[in-house]
Amino acid sequence: MNHRHLVNIFLAFLIIIQTYCNQKEELPGAQGKVELYLLESFETTGDHYFQIDESSVITEGSPFLEFQDLLSYHPNDYFFTVSENAINKIENMDYSVHGIAFGISVNNELLYTGYFWPSYSSMSCDWPVIDPFSLFNDNKLKVNLGYASSIPVTEIPDRRNDPRLLSVFRVNRRLLK
Repeated sequence: MNHRHLVNIFLAFLIIIQTYCNQKEELPGAQGKVELYLLESFETTGDHYFQIDESSVITEGSPFLEFQDLLSYHPNDYFFTVSENAINKIENMDYSVHGIAFGISVNNELLYTGYFWPSYSSMSCDWPVIDPFSLFNDNKLKVNLGYASSIPVTEIPDRRNDPRLLSVFRVNRRLLK
């Protein structure tokens, strides 16, 4: 074989590999998705004033934020980096001082619940919250335990770094350090 023939074979091989990689949206073998749903209905429990009884949750029919809207997750600081589409959805919502309930699901299984809790609310919340107005600085949607400094966060169950959530982001190379 001459040198030119080997170069052509090598280039053909690179083109095939590049075409295959470009067709894959996620890594080969990547399984799962993380989505954020708004809650259609739910009940609260007596343990915490705003604690959502997850056995009572009914989510809206389709996710509010789909997996492609959740670009990455940072487990040390508990934030999702989100897409422009996500920002537009969040910007166009009307927020009550009592929050808007949401659920985070992994593979269509409810992982935990919380509230979009606007920073202009004077009410405290003793459940996970996302301040919808804080993300406009840098596309980061941070999940906090409670709203207002008087809330003892040690009493709020912390499932923000559930292994199933971390696994989906890790497999898809979207878990930040």
